[in-house]
Amino acid sequence: MESAPTLDLSGIRVAGEAVSAEPLNALDRLTLLGQPPDVGGVLHAIGRLAGTARVAWPDEAGRLTVGRFAAPHGTPSALADACAHFGFPLDRSRRTRLRDLDADSRARLICALTLATGGQWLVLEDPLRGLDGQARAGLRGRLLDACTRFERGLVVSGSSVMDAAVLGGRTVTIEKEQIADSAPLAVQLREPRSNLAAAATGVSVFSGLARRGWLSIGHSQVRARTELDGKVYVTIPTSAARLSFDEFDPAFTSNSVFEALIVAVRDSGPILQVVLSPADTEVGLAMTVDLLDFSAVADTGGSGFGVIHPGLASTVADTVARVRTGTRLFVDVDTSRMRAYPAEAPAGRLD
Repeated sequence: MESAPTLDLSGIRVAGEAVSAEPLNALDRLTLLGQPPDVGGVLHAIGRLAGTARVAWPDEAGRLTVGRFAAPHGTPSALADACAHFGFPLDRSRRTRLRDLDADSRARLICALTLATGGQWLVLEDPLRGLDGQARAGLRGRLLDACTRFERGLVVSGSSVMDAAVLGGRTVTIEKEQIADSAPLAVQLREPRSNLAAAATGVSVFSGLARRGWLSIGHSQVRARTELDGKVYVTIPTSAARLSFDEFDPAFTSNSVFEALIVAVRDSGPILQVVLSPADTEVGLAMTVDLLDFSAVADTGGSGFGVIHPGLASTVADTVARVRTGTRLFVDVDTSRMRAYPAEAPAGRLD
């Protein structure tokens, strides 16, 4: 009796560390979580292994039609079944140029061609890129159904923690050209060691040091009491800071108020956030802080709708007008909400 196939990933390394010490079984799923520059090369290396199926989108689609692009990938019967599963209208799209396909059609076609090619493990580079809402959820569901119906394994890359959670299986997070975490996704979110996991759970994460009863992050004066000792990771919720234009704002309560520059403004669901860079790294921290909160249960402390920092403005319109990239302001961190855990993964963390 022939043994079930496995996919050995031990030879694919990031900064000297194997992507996975354990091989993938025939029906296993793996998500490489990270930004394209960090995960793209790893995914391509996996796609060159025997037993995998990977179809690359042409760098220059030009006048290439769907029919010509699809023809080499699988038998006519396999192509028809795969396109039907992913809802791509192959017959009526054969003369359509690739460059004329929208993001949803492009994603469905690539998934279908990868399935039709016949490898045991479908290898897909950021297959949900550019898809939102119902289209994104729909294609995720079809991918999972394809794995079950056609008995295939799956290796995908992407930067969405939600996609990784829904697709299931193993998750390896890669950041800054190294493996940041490879624990089960639930553990990665509970004890973030990557910026992606931190952002998904509403915190900023730092490498810190616990010594002599104090928790410190680099040279910053933002510190807290702790019972730990040694190297740690520290998280600070994005809601755990007060912002003001007044260094001596009466709402400030700590002894480590610092000046910072806004280097980016971004959306996070119903919350508008600012990314801060401290004017003096000996005092402050580079962190992300909630600026406006439009969630239904937001506690604005008696301020106007959405406003959580009356020291900046009393209305949303005034906040938006006064606070933008390049703005300088003062920051007060609620150190009681700092949380630390050992940098060395405890036994059982990867279980």
